[in-house]
Amino acid sequence: MIVLVLGAVGSALSNLEPMLFFYFSFTTYEFETVIALFLFNWVGLFLVSDLIISLLYRRAGNELQLFTSLGIAAFPLALFPYFVMFVSYDIARYLLLILQMWSLLLISSAFCFGKGLRLDKSFMISMLMLYLNIVTLMILGRLP
Repeated sequence: MIVLVLGAVGSALSNLEPMLFFYFSFTTYEFETVIALFLFNWVGLFLVSDLIISLLYRRAGNELQLFTSLGIAAFPLALFPYFVMFVSYDIARYLLLILQMWSLLLISSAFCFGKGLRLDKSFMISMLMLYLNIVTLMILGRLP
């Protein structure tokens, strides 16, 4: 939870709008709304991934381990708002790609540890979560 709270506060302080794996600059939301948005994005990732893993692979249980592991996997993306505080968003966004890949690898290992999936299956689920995030952003009109 500490990683999630630090990422949420960093997003609010740096005036970034978090959308799970992506950040958008110059948000119009209030401080508390940005914090809630960051936290609910990761809780939503936990709920959707747990549902998909339960449906596809019939793996139930170990929700606390999965939630804890996903919280730790948020660490690279929780660092990004703090980088934006020191350099401009235009420069820091190149670093975002590296942090996204790092988080995806940590999310895959969280699925391995939390649900007992093999790494190839957990990587497919984490890529599905990334694609669902991109499709959601396209539906919302945030990505071209």
